[in-house]
Formats: sequence, C-alpha cells, structure tokens
Amino acid sequence: MEAEGGDAAQLIGTTIAGKYKITELLGEGGMGCVYVGEQQMGTAVRKVAVKTLHKHLSTDEKIKARFARECGTVSQLHHPNTIQVFDFGTTPEGLLYIVMEFIKGKSVAAVIEKEGAMDPVRVEKILTQVCGSLQEAHEAGIVHRDLKPENVVLCDRAGQTDWVEVLDFGIAKRSSEHDPNEAKLTQQGMVLGTPPYMSPEQFTGLPIDSRSDIYALGVMAYEMLTGLLPFEANTAWEWATKHMTAQPKPIEAQPNGGLLPERARATIMRALEKRPDDRPASAKEFIEAFAGGASTVPTAAPVVPSQRTPVKTEMGQPAVGAMAPMGAPPPAYGAPPAAYGPPPAAPPAYGAPAAAAYGAPPAAGPPPGRAEPPAKSNTGIILGIAGALAVVVVIVLVVALKGSGSNKTTVLAAPPPVTASAPHTAEPTAEPTATVATPPLGGGGDTPPLGGGTVTPPAGGGGTAKPKGSTAPTVKPPTPGLSESPMCTNAKKSGNAAMIKKFCGK
Repeated sequence: MEAEGGDAAQLIGTTIAGKYKITELLGEGGMGCVYVGEQQMGTAVRKVAVKTLHKHLSTDEKIKARFARECGTVSQLHHPNTIQVFDFGTTPEGLLYIVMEFIKGKSVAAVIEKEGAMDPVRVEKILTQVCGSLQEAHEAGIVHRDLKPENVVLCDRAGQTDWVEVLDFGIAKRSSEHDPNEAKLTQQGMVLGTPPYMSPEQFTGLPIDSRSDIYALGVMAYEMLTGLLPFEANTAWEWATKHMTAQPKPIEAQPNGGLLPERARATIMRALEKRPDDRPASAKEFIEAFAGGASTVPTAAPVVPSQRTPVKTEMGQPAVGAMAPMGAPPPAYGAPPAAYGPPPAAPPAYGAPAAAAYGAPPAAGPPPGRAEPPAKSNTGIILGIAGALAVVVVIVLVVALKGSGSNKTTVLAAPPPVTASAPHTAEPTAEPTATVATPPLGGGGDTPPLGGGTVTPPAGGGGTAKPKGSTAPTVKPPTPGLSESPMCTNAKKSGNAAMIKKFCGK
C-alpha cells in the first residue's frame, strides 16, 4: 500500500488510522501525495485533506523525527486564517501522514491570472489576514518558507467574501538547521521555496528567520497590486541572481503603479531590501506600515491578466511548499497581537460553491512580455552573497508533493567555482512557477541545468557558461598562489563573517 509512483491510487477506498477514509487523489509528487478524505464524526462526516509521504521518506528515522516535531509545532497554531492541522501519524504500512482542514476556494494566484492587478482596498483586506497568520507562526518560532499567491486561498465564510486561509503549514522537509542530531540530513538536505518569492538569504542555504517571510510577503504584495513581479527571470538560477544582486523595478514604473498610495509602495520596497535588517521586523509592523491609504486610492484599470512570470522547468507534477521552525528564535514581538482580520463567526462552508477545490492548479499564463528591470550594483552583504552565488552552477529537478498548483521542486547544488560568459536568458515557457529546494552552497552535482537551458551567471561574474544542452559545467579551479581571490575581496567588503571565513579561510 505504498503511495508512491503508480501506487498512489491504491490508498483510495482505504481508511487511515481507522477514521480517515480516502476518497480521491488530488495530487502526487516526488515527496508524496495529497488526498481528499472523509472523517466520520458521529452521524456527521467531515471532509479533510490527507497528505502522505512516500515510503522511502517515511522510513527515514531522521525525517520521521523531524516530521513529528514540526507537525506537533504547527498543530498548535490556531489563528483563524491559518489552515488547521487535525492529526498526524504513521500508518501500519509505515506511511507518514498529516490530516488538515479541507478548503474550497480560489488562490490569490488564480485571481491574478484572471484579473491582473487587484483593487488596493481588497489587497489590504487580504494582506491583513495573511499577516495575522504569519505573526502567530513567527512568534511560535516558525518560518513558512514558501509564502506565495498559490498558498493563499480565498473562500466564502459566514457570508464574508475573501476569507483568507494560508496553506502549507506543517509539511515535513529534508533539511535541518542547528540540530546536531541531524547534521548529515542538513548536508544532504534542501531549503524549500519558490524562486520568484524566495529571499536572498534562502538561496544561500544560511539560517533564516521570520524576515525571510517578510521578503516573500513584499513580493506577493507587489504582484497583487501591479499584476506583475518585481523581477523577470525564467530559471531558478536567474531568479537567484535577480533576488541577490538586482534592484526591484519601482512600483510607480509599472502600469498604474503611480496611482497606488506612497505609503504602501514604500512598505513593499522596504520589505524587498536585500539585508534582513533593513526590512520590517515583523508581519505586524509590515501591515501597520502598509495600511492606511488604500481606501483613498481610485481603482485603476487592471493590468492585462495572465502575465505572471513562469519558470522554465521540465516536470509537470504537483509540488509541495514547505514550512519549518526557524534556526534561531525570532525577534521579541511583545505581547501577542489581536488576530488580524475578522474572527470566525461560523464553521467553514465546505460544501459552498467555489472556483476550485483545495489543490486545484491555477491556469498557466503565457510567457512574460514586460521589459527586464535594470540591475543596479549593491554594496555590503550583496557583494559577499554575489561571490557565493558565483559557485552555483548545477540545477537538478526533483518533483515534490503539493496539494495545489503544478509547481515544481528544483535542487540547486554548488560544485567548485566555474568561469562563465555573458548572461544568456533562457526562452520563456508557459509552464507554471517552480517550487525549488536549495541545498547550502558548497554541495555537489553533475546533472544538466534546469530545462536543458544555459546556466546564467550573475552580472559581472565573468567566465564562460556551458552551451545550451550541455550536461556539465566547465570547471576552472582557483588559481594557486594568489594572496586573495575576488570572492575573498567581495566577502571582506560585505562584512559578512560567514562569507569571509568561507572564501578567505580566516
């Protein structure tokens, strides 16, 4: 009864833990599957979402330990805008499973695909609820790591439209931070996320905190208000380069962007700062700075729908977002704030008509047609990060579970430094955005670049990339005898101790 590969359908009709009858397969990926289940509660039946990990993952003792720890943590989250975790455990066949609230609605991604830029008042209402969910999680020491429009579902509840549910809390992942018992898992693990929404620090594999989610929140808010992303790219490599080295396109430079309140624009751009210290310190601080002007802004003509930037990939199976405890305690936010957004007045209307069931993928849009934002030089930490990024040359696709959307999971690995030529932009495709798993820099790999395209080095990186279709990068070892390498110089300029130690050896 292994829910793996073609065996996923074997669970349909069975009952997990003696109380969750599996009725439908919603999605399947490299990590596992998501199903619709029914829980008998006296004379009533509750519909639930049941996610299982594949057998080969479920039998890994380190993954089992982390799965139980993280599920136990997120099951304590009770914010009305956070999807509820009801149960988790292991089946007699050894499959790890997690039972969650079943949500019927449409994702923010689907709204943007269909309508383009959203009304500012509506955006503020949605973000207020999202920030409430994040604030509770961050105060519990939890970072979502994969906040994006696909993971924010809008539904009708108690007569209210645009009730928000933030999804993908409590999904086990194969990475570990600051855990001596899982050092090996960390070295072989992944940092999960989706390239267009990942913070600069996520791409490095270094420890992250709640401010990484604030960065993703800024990207999402930017896209909701403009219908466009702050950067344009087509591969995981290109996204990493843009997030780590380029300045986002000013909101006022986007169609109708100048009509948006200055307060909201400034808050979003602050959230998109490269250095975590320069961003709002919490979700509460973000929404308090963002709110206050949207209701006075006239509704602008919408941007042409379906311009969300796709990432070129080769996989087509559902993928999973990830969410895990932070490597270090978050900043002290003070007393827990009141729940953002209206409190729940009634149980969710699971049977209410909706645009799509939990897990239904949004329609993929056409290739991006907007101009590439200008890249500006950065100082401080960006120099050090750019030096680290220069060693990442291999992209390996891995399929992972996700209950909604057709996103993909990518692994970025880092062999020795290479020389790379002038940047080459991969041809855009109409495939959906990818979800990536990024190991810490310094790993290895020998598989072809994502989508078979050319690996794009960061601006100013210098060197020569392998031609399109090549299966291995051209590796040039560091030149011996030099007192100081360019990467060491950049690391020193950044002032980042970890980078200085890595590239200067002291």
